[in-house]
Amino acid sequence: MKNFILCRAYFIITRFIKKMDAVVPIKYRYQSNGQAYSQNSQFMKFAGLTSSFFLLKNAGVHILYGIMFFGISGCAGTQYAGNTQILNVTQADRKELITKVSANAEEWRNSGVLIKKGMKYKISAAGNWSLGPICGVTGSDGIGNSPICGGVYVAGSGSLLVGRIGEQGEPFAIGNGIELKASEDGVLFFNVNGGLKIFCSGYVTVKTAILSPSVEQAVSSHKSDVDELPLMKSKPNKNAYAIVIGIENYRQKLPKADFAENDARLMSEYLSRVIGYPEENVVTLTNDRAALGDFVKYFEKWLPNNVEKDGTVFIYYSGHGAPNPKTGDAYLVPYDGDPSFIAETGYSLKRMYDAIGKLPAKEIIVALDSCFSGAGGRCRLSPRAPGPW
Repeated sequence: MKNFILCRAYFIITRFIKKMDAVVPIKYRYQSNGQAYSQNSQFMKFAGLTSSFFLLKNAGVHILYGIMFFGISGCAGTQYAGNTQILNVTQADRKELITKVSANAEEWRNSGVLIKKGMKYKISAAGNWSLGPICGVTGSDGIGNSPICGGVYVAGSGSLLVGRIGEQGEPFAIGNGIELKASEDGVLFFNVNGGLKIFCSGYVTVKTAILSPSVEQAVSSHKSDVDELPLMKSKPNKNAYAIVIGIENYRQKLPKADFAENDARLMSEYLSRVIGYPEENVVTLTNDRAALGDFVKYFEKWLPNNVEKDGTVFIYYSGHGAPNPKTGDAYLVPYDGDPSFIAETGYSLKRMYDAIGKLPAKEIIVALDSCFSGAGGRCRLSPRAPGPW
């Protein structure tokens, strides 16, 4: 493909000069897979291609040869500075890095970013560059590049921005930007997609930023022995009922209650797979399935309709809590709760205890992973109350 592109470029140029009776085209030669096809003449090398183009006829041809040699072999001349400092942005204070990538570089650009498997990154680029007059000027997306100047590393435009993870990684298209979920660890490299380079110029600026890790990734990195269910299992108890609530993300712009959703799901698994609660007797409410209406429905209707005499009830809540600044009463904050109007949108502990206190159960256990002081953590305080917000 490279041979075809280079020879086609030569014939375009020589066709123009032939009209001025300046040159007589001659033979060319190339090598492929270690086998050389050649004739005795001067030659030059470019990316594995060995070529000789024409016999000299007059001084005008000397000028053409000089242009061709400089354009093809002189374009890829820039070398980046060595000893690039490598930064793991997942652990550093800086969560993004800026990299300048030149069109006329002869090597891949080390971004200085250490990519970690499973993490998500946002890569965005801006600027203009050109692989030469034949190719045209484009942005990092390569749109508008001449078909003659095709890509080498990935299919498409030669002036497309590409990347790879590690020195031997598989190249991938970036263009103006992508969101990347890393499939392996390694340093991130950038380059122009290649193709024919004649008088190339310009550069693009690339920003690499880490996106917030998903809940699954965060949980995975903080696992402990508590996350591993024991092999033992209690005798099933058909008269055991549980409401398990975990609210990590709220409809209002409240801080996340980190790991609340995972904690709730893990608690439900313990109840049904280890402690002997039937799965159909365990209600798990997370995020938008834990609105105020759900609290009312399950505490005040579902439990009274199902719990029988001498039954067991387990209540678990993980999420924000808030005090009523006027009465001091503690409230659980549902998914649609608003701490500014906690009496209207929250579910008070007094109301919950009143509801479960009427049940005929022999045993009731309540576990609250929350606080109600407004001091931080899984606490949320009305802005009209004293204390931190």
